[in-house]
Amino acid sequence: MLLNKRKKLNIFILLAAVAAVLSLPVAATATKSIPSDLSIGTWDSANRIYTLNTNVSETIQIDEDNLTLDGAGYTVTGAGSGNGVYLYQRSNVTITNLTVEGFYNGIHLYYNCQYNTLTGNTASNNNTGIFLYDNSNNNTLTGNTTASNDSYGIYLLSSSTNTLTGNSVSNNSSTGIYLLTSSGNTLTGNTVASNPVGIYLHSSSTNLIYNNNFIDNNLQAYVFYGGGNDFNQPPPTGGNYWSDWTSPDVAPEDGFVDLPYVFNGGQDDLPWTEMDGWPQPEPEIVVYPAILSHDFGDVPIGESRTYVAQIMNIGNADLEVSSITLDPPGSADFTITSAPETPFMVAPSDTFVVDIETTFTPTTEGDVYTTLLIESNDEDEPLIGVELGGVGVIVEIPPEQQIQNILDFFDLSVTDGTLVGYGPGNSPEKRLNALRNMIKAAGDLINAECYAQAIEQLESINKKTDGERRPPDFVVGEAIPTLNQMVKALIEDLSS
Repeated sequence: MLLNKRKKLNIFILLAAVAAVLSLPVAATATKSIPSDLSIGTWDSANRIYTLNTNVSETIQIDEDNLTLDGAGYTVTGAGSGNGVYLYQRSNVTITNLTVEGFYNGIHLYYNCQYNTLTGNTASNNNTGIFLYDNSNNNTLTGNTTASNDSYGIYLLSSSTNTLTGNSVSNNSSTGIYLLTSSGNTLTGNTVASNPVGIYLHSSSTNLIYNNNFIDNNLQAYVFYGGGNDFNQPPPTGGNYWSDWTSPDVAPEDGFVDLPYVFNGGQDDLPWTEMDGWPQPEPEIVVYPAILSHDFGDVPIGESRTYVAQIMNIGNADLEVSSITLDPPGSADFTITSAPETPFMVAPSDTFVVDIETTFTPTTEGDVYTTLLIESNDEDEPLIGVELGGVGVIVEIPPEQQIQNILDFFDLSVTDGTLVGYGPGNSPEKRLNALRNMIKAAGDLINAECYAQAIEQLESINKKTDGERRPPDFVVGEAIPTLNQMVKALIEDLSS
């Protein structure tokens, strides 16, 4: 009797699968092709994001690779036939935040669609919610809801090495998740509830199915042909939660049912006693260098030193860095000179790091302190502070070097056109040369330690670069204020 029921189940599901395949050419009455059609949304060509701005009652066909369709919460509604969203031989496409209902196939990846991502979508009241067909491999389905579809919530046909994570699959009329001739797929963190069949594998092998919740399905799981499908991993990861198999857990009380969950074609050796009983993925932030402080030391006023902190995520879930700030804010001495715009995500990795560069440029003499604050979704360390400090110092420049700096600045300013001679007739060039000779003469006096005469010479240079009408300046241009300030500073140092 049980054998006859199983045969009937196989025939029923297989006939439904054949019907789904035979229906593939059926199209909706009209199609919106994106990104070219701007009647239903906007196209950001720089970031390659197409964003809906209205509900749609036709098929959306994606005609290019490497783009994102952001549904922006809108709904695509059909009349029972065709596809809600249709991809043919597309790759690196992301579909997100979209509701699709009333089509034969809600979201359909047809033939050789690879490395695409479906995330945060709802596909309900279709024949099949999400359908991957014919060599549609290496795709990621995460956080989608497929409910109340006439046949399948999620259907993979001849499509392998896909990842299904965190999807909700419920109240579909035939099967929650159906894999037909599809191998090497990974299913984790999904909730499959209240379907006639929770998950059905037909002629499918080496699939990994663990840490999922199977709740109140008439038949929780069924495997027909195919081998090497694994429904559990070694502890502490374990297997799945099955609502009809939650005890006993006696010795030891480790959260696993003491007996395996056995079903047609397979078994789960480590079924969990509670929903989501397995260790949950968590990010773990690490900041390098490990000593969360840095002393810039003595830095001359106006000069800069940099410090680079590196962020790494050694956990097993994405790390979201929500803010990177300095406390107290608004300091002119410390600035974050290089960092990604927040918020940003850091994927789990043993090698990938994000650099955060902070620069110390003292504006006053003395000790200065701040704290680099890094805020993230790491529950154990939501806020990490790196103490930063430094000392602004005044560095005395010898007069010999100062006068050489003045001469070098003069020559550079003449070359770049920010300093030119001023006067009637052919006098501008003569005055420019005369001013340079005056600077050189002041240098000779300084080198000879004739400081009183040097001050007199510099005072004469000051009067010819101070912008006053009397006596008239020898030069004009953008460089004059800086040149004049350098001369005054040298006079002050020689006079002290």
